[in-house]
Amino acid sequence: MQNAKDSFYMALRTRLAAVNPERTILLRGALRPGIVVEEAEAPFSQLPNDVFVLRWLGLGVDLNLGSAMAAEQCEIVYQTCGTQSYAVWTAAVRSA
Repeated sequence: MQNAKDSFYMALRTRLAAVNPERTILLRGALRPGIVVEEAEAPFSQLPNDVFVLRWLGLGVDLNLGSAMAAEQCEIVYQTCGTQSYAVWTAAVRSA
């Protein structure tokens, strides 16, 4: 399942960097595209502004298929100042 999570993150990061290359974050001295995976970083005291934060929520397995299929739920959080303060999207990542 880690490969599916990593692939989802890399595809989303690449797409976001192509759409808006100026959305970046300075984190631990490195300038990166404006997206982070919450479980891969030190805990935030406050969510960073103008950065997408991926949060993996739960793992489920469907055993009623010919082969077991696992699904992980991902929450994407974005916070900014001056507009809607908090937005949340969810996506499901599936791996057979």
